[in-house]
Amino acid sequence: MMKKIIACIGLLFILIQLTGAYPSVYPLGVTIYNKTLAYNGYTTFSVKYPNEKSNTMYMIDMYGNVVHKWENLGNTLQIVLLKNGHILTPLLNPRPKAKVQGDEYAIVERDWDNRVVWNYTNEHLHHPFKVLPNGDIMAIFWTKLPDYLHDKVIGGLPGTEAENNTIYTDYVRIFDRNGTVKWEWRAWEDLNISKYPLNNNGNRNHWPNVNVVYYLPQGNPFNGRESVLISLRRPSTLIVVDKATKEVVWEWGNGEISYQHDPQVLDNGNILVFDNGLHRPDKSSLEQKSYSRVVEVNPRIGKVVWEYKTKTPGLLPGIDFESPIGGFVQRLPNGNTLITETCTGRIFEVTREGKIVWEFNTGRMVDGVYRFTQEEMNFPERLPEYHGKVGKGIFPEWSVEPYREPKLNSCVGWLVALSVVLIGLLIYIFFTRNQQKSF
Repeated sequence: MMKKIIACIGLLFILIQLTGAYPSVYPLGVTIYNKTLAYNGYTTFSVKYPNEKSNTMYMIDMYGNVVHKWENLGNTLQIVLLKNGHILTPLLNPRPKAKVQGDEYAIVERDWDNRVVWNYTNEHLHHPFKVLPNGDIMAIFWTKLPDYLHDKVIGGLPGTEAENNTIYTDYVRIFDRNGTVKWEWRAWEDLNISKYPLNNNGNRNHWPNVNVVYYLPQGNPFNGRESVLISLRRPSTLIVVDKATKEVVWEWGNGEISYQHDPQVLDNGNILVFDNGLHRPDKSSLEQKSYSRVVEVNPRIGKVVWEYKTKTPGLLPGIDFESPIGGFVQRLPNGNTLITETCTGRIFEVTREGKIVWEFNTGRMVDGVYRFTQEEMNFPERLPEYHGKVGKGIFPEWSVEPYREPKLNSCVGWLVALSVVLIGLLIYIFFTRNQQKSF
């Protein structure tokens, strides 16, 4: 009897702990906004709703008011807002030539009024691109891995190659607005293929599956020379490549992160990255079950110095913070971190201590998320006056009540905790009565 009571108490303790791990689940729009602790600005994101034929890019204020939007953009992956008010939209290929995730065929530039002013086409594009300080584009491309190199690809589930035993691979190019290629890096030539094995639980149809590139200027903390930070998704590894020599000067991640997205170098020299958690190599313990987190790693010592995740990762799928694909992060000037849970459509801002101080729910898969201030953009005259109230001069599109002042997250936590306690009492009474009957 005592063992049963102890087991019940233990279960209650775990459930009560879970109440602090819940992300809030509310109607669309802004559900949390701490005016004192949040970093105020304008947030951009891209979504496609069921009644829409293509993506729309939104810019909202802190209350969820739509400040501006670009409609009918086509099926896009990650839209970039430039400081001149233009946007760059990568277009997903409607008839892909390869089974490559994020397969694209064009990059289109539109002005503030949604007029097309430039485009670049190449049916081998995939995943996000970066705009360099001089205006050039650094993008990721796919091609077929030569057959004679297939045996060098280690890991992956046997028999999961693409059609005709194909394995796709990646190359990175920097090109100007005229399409002139200025630099190229080829994964199959510039990396030791066997040194970067695929996850044993993943497919063998794509090695190494580069999903993000990030430009590092001269003076960077890795080697001081122009370099590129590259995310190798399926080997779960981040590498820094010297732009001139194409040598790997730093690498980290295998065994620490899994199928990551959106790595970036912070002002302090650390790297912030969205650790998706798909196919984590060790799922034997609670802590290693599938879950997502955001980590900041110190590259000088190869250690995680900060992370955000729910308290009991992997225990409650659909409630925990998790996005197996996508995922975006941004370290804000006040030290907070803006996090995008792509699969649930949730964008939220957390403090260094993990407190959620702003949250916006789109209700759909979301990407292209970034928080701007007026000072960062060269077009403040195009933005409406920042009224600081819902529906004051600019229209809310998300819900009847897109913002609520009370701390709903705490209220829900208390209600769940109270329910758990009541359930615990009922369990205790049940066992007590059964014990009395046995006598």
